[in-house]
Amino acid sequence: MRWSGPWRPLAQLLDDALLCHPARSAGAPHARVPTGAQGLHLQFIVASLPVAVLVAWHRPLAYALLFGSALLAATFWEVMFAWLRRRPVDEGILLTAWLFALIAPADTPLLQAVLSLSFGVVFGKAVFGGDGRYLVSPPLLALVFLAFAYPDTFIDPARWTPVPGSDHLLAFACLSGAAWLIATGSASWRIMAGAVLGLLLTVSLSSLAGSAATGVAWYGPLVSGGFAFGIVFIATDPTASAMTNPGRIAFGVFAGMLSQLTGVIFAILLTSLVAPLFDAAAVALNIRRRRLRVHRQ
Repeated sequence: MRWSGPWRPLAQLLDDALLCHPARSAGAPHARVPTGAQGLHLQFIVASLPVAVLVAWHRPLAYALLFGSALLAATFWEVMFAWLRRRPVDEGILLTAWLFALIAPADTPLLQAVLSLSFGVVFGKAVFGGDGRYLVSPPLLALVFLAFAYPDTFIDPARWTPVPGSDHLLAFACLSGAAWLIATGSASWRIMAGAVLGLLLTVSLSSLAGSAATGVAWYGPLVSGGFAFGIVFIATDPTASAMTNPGRIAFGVFAGMLSQLTGVIFAILLTSLVAPLFDAAAVALNIRRRRLRVHRQ
């Protein structure tokens, strides 16, 4: 929708950030879907609604204030970079603020939350060119910044969970969200399946080696709310994850294995940094396979 009149700048911002901007691609190699990028973002928000209900149930006022502050901070930086680059505002503002409000601890002071999300948006997304060009998920980078900059506020990263004390309910809510994302084609099931496989592989090896994991039920980490949320809603970020199908499986396996060593938030962060290597390896192997096929013919 195009706007006119004195309220045009504000109305256009709402249109671009919450709905969609008019830019369209007409040819390869761009992916073209009827709903656009913002439609993909909204699917993640819809899928995480059960988690949001659990979070708001435990801390309704804190969640509302945290989400409002995050939305203002993300909007400020997105508008600033859009103005400097003379381009439309990116469409990921709402999802960035939404996810950060879900994953940040309940007792996070608003100033620390704003500074952390500002770091995540600026250095995790905006400096790389904006939506579709960043290396790691901006909400995830903001959470990692919060863990390092304010360790007294943040909980133990290895035991992080959006809703402390409700792991089983949270895992079930994430499972329903995963079903929605897979059914709508919004997230890769290969990343989720690979992460579960990598997690089970690490737990099995730890049990055989007689480490501290011995005696823990094999399904224990799977019902951990933090692991489920991270794999379903953060690791499946289509921009920060691998793009090829073999690369997505390797991405998920690597993230699942690291989650037992560093915690899921750091596991996803480290895996996102090397995601292009998985794609490069998958492409190289495919080229080699096709060359061998041609040579045999």
